[in-house]
Amino acid sequence: MLENESTPIIFNDISVLTLNEPQVLARWYGKLLKKISASVGQNAIAEKAYADHYNQASSQKIRIPNAAVKAEDSLAKNLWVLGASLGGPDAVKEFFKYLPPNLPVAFVLTQHLGANFIALLAEQLNQVTEYNVLTPVAGHVIRHNEVIVMPVNERLTVNPIGAIELEPIKKEQQYSPSINMVLVDMLEKYGKKTGAIIFSGMGDDGLKGCQQLHNKGAMVWTQSSESCVISSMPENIAQKGIVSFTGSPKKLAEKLYDYLRED
Repeated sequence: MLENESTPIIFNDISVLTLNEPQVLARWYGKLLKKISASVGQNAIAEKAYADHYNQASSQKIRIPNAAVKAEDSLAKNLWVLGASLGGPDAVKEFFKYLPPNLPVAFVLTQHLGANFIALLAEQLNQVTEYNVLTPVAGHVIRHNEVIVMPVNERLTVNPIGAIELEPIKKEQQYSPSINMVLVDMLEKYGKKTGAIIFSGMGDDGLKGCQQLHNKGAMVWTQSSESCVISSMPENIAQKGIVSFTGSPKKLAEKLYDYLRED
């Protein structure tokens, strides 16, 4: 059909969405204008419009990224779910304290917590890690080196281009946010590139989701009982024989570093 069409057709390159920065959008905008203008012999118009748009983006004082995006900052291909409940915040902070930055991985932190404390948890984590800790915004494209803190009253899914979609949770869940729900949703998007680490907590949230990850060949790890404030949540999963590594938050960070470097 395209071969027989005389009208110029220009395709939008969605890879620009992996950066979400005005100056990157300006570069894409300039390329698009040049392609359109070249088809009608008006390159000068494109050059001026590109310059105006780029200068406007620059005035926002946002850093100009390198032309070549570092692999570790690219669209997330590896995503690990961190599940935690009672005692979890301190364990997760220790985990990130020992986890080196610039690894090819993104995280979704699912911590049983009141809705009013989600932003505070993100702020506290940002103080102990070089990973970029965020509360989710619809349309944000998840990249490596990011930690998304799950909301309490919304379901987070990731669409085919890696962007976050949020919708209200209509059915009441036993746990909020639900580690099981997050594990299943991330597994659907990332498949075997999904991983799970279950930290300190009470109850059995995460058990069903971890079983599904294990069945798909994904990694399931847990915090060691002696390093937990409450160990019933990781122990319930370990008892099913689906856990391939158990350790303190520091050991988990060291193991993940080695695992990702070998991947």
